Amino acid sequence: MNRDLSNLLLRSLSGAVFVTMVVGSILAGPWALGAVFFFFAMVGLREAYLMLSKQPGVLPRYTGGYLIGAGLYALWYASANQLADPLWWWLLVPPVVLLWGTDLFYLEKFSLTHFGATAGGWLYVVLPFGMIHNLAFVGGSYNYALLIGYFTLLWSNDTFAYLSGKWLGKHKLYEKVSPGKTIEGTLGGFVCCMAAAWLISLCSDTLTATQWMLAGGIVSLFATLGDLIESHMKRSVGVKDSGTLIPGHGGVLDRFDGMIASLPMLIFYLKFVLHL
Repeated sequence: MNRDLSNLLLRSLSGAVFVTMVVGSILAGPWALGAVFFFFAMVGLREAYLMLSKQPGVLPRYTGGYLIGAGLYALWYASANQLADPLWWWLLVPPVVLLWGTDLFYLEKFSLTHFGATAGGWLYVVLPFGMIHNLAFVGGSYNYALLIGYFTLLWSNDTFAYLSGKWLGKHKLYEKVSPGKTIEGTLGGFVCCMAAAWLISLCSDTLTATQWMLAGGIVSLFATLGDLIESHMKRSVGVKDSGTLIPGHGGVLDRFDGMIASLPMLIFYLKFVLHL
């Protein structure tokens, strides 16, 4: 019992620190948000590369992957904050070509696979984390209310999906990929996410009530998809967690798996449907 209590306290403390980092960086402004999510992006990229390297014949190019990933995040941040000219994106072309070209010297059978895994880390981790700045500047100016609202939706869905599944879960959602995820838990997360969206609409005029509700539906649906995608990755390489950064919760990718899939879709909705 003492050990269970200790694990619960550790999980609660680490979760509180994580939430404080995210919310604190949002309230502190663009620079703090950029610094905190740059840290998460680089740790998440390392976790992705370590998982990919467990696949036979796959060896991500770590050094080049980190350097280009950092540059990609920096350019995304600068672009979203309107600090960079679009021409700056061409700065990434030489290092990407050079990274691919260096594989010629290795003469390895799986060189294309190695480069694909390296680039896959940028697409799976760095771009979604960089997109947090697009959400921050929806409408042209920094909007912390929209960021807080998004993470409230995301965490409401995750928390109540877990609790509903634990208390009511009987029917597996997709057992081959995620044995612990249930239909009841998924529905519970969706209902609570929609309730959170309605409550947010009472406190924030950033979006109308209908728009917040639609945003809640998008977040819930694609956060579940993101969870399944990461679960599939972990099962394919035989690991329980993507990392150990957050005790009791796993790694960065374990905590942000829902964001990786839901944030791009939410931004698509805001930009191309609502034209914000």
